[in-house]
Amino acid sequence: MKTHYQRISQTGLKKLFIVPLLYFAILLPNYSKAQLCDSITPVFTVNLAGDPMATWISPAGKRDGLCCGASSPDVCVEFIITLDPGANGIKFDIASGAVPPGALFYQINCGPIVKVGDPVCLDGAGPHHLTFCKPGNNTNAYQITSYRICIPGLFRRNERIGIDGYRYYLDFCAI
Repeated sequence: MKTHYQRISQTGLKKLFIVPLLYFAILLPNYSKAQLCDSITPVFTVNLAGDPMATWISPAGKRDGLCCGASSPDVCVEFIITLDPGANGIKFDIASGAVPPGALFYQINCGPIVKVGDPVCLDGAGPHHLTFCKPGNNTNAYQITSYRICIPGLFRRNERIGIDGYRYYLDFCAI
């Protein structure tokens, strides 16, 4: 027969395990299930593997849903990017469609904002989640270009005049 002390001790032991278990299961947020964007947000899978200096252009489409804490009237689009192992930077641009005046920004993995058209350095092949949000329901196509070498602050734009007389711009991350 168990003594009164043994019964209390077993009950206390159960509470000792149940209370922390409930705390971790219920009270702490479950970050493993956290999503960057709403389920209605359009998602494009961008595979730039195979060429460290690759360019990808999306089909034209509309933005919907929210990402990274954005709020209405913004609507968003998400790109899941895989880079070539030799690439470590990208640049995101609007390839076609309405581009309103003012500053437009994108984010990588909901991190710091980056101005559209400015490069960002990335670690590893990915996947990297790029999100872009802005108000309006116009249709846009987007362009993502990867770069071989990227050192923050050393991005240059070189203008060249082609033999056809048109101006061409060569963007690259420099050493």
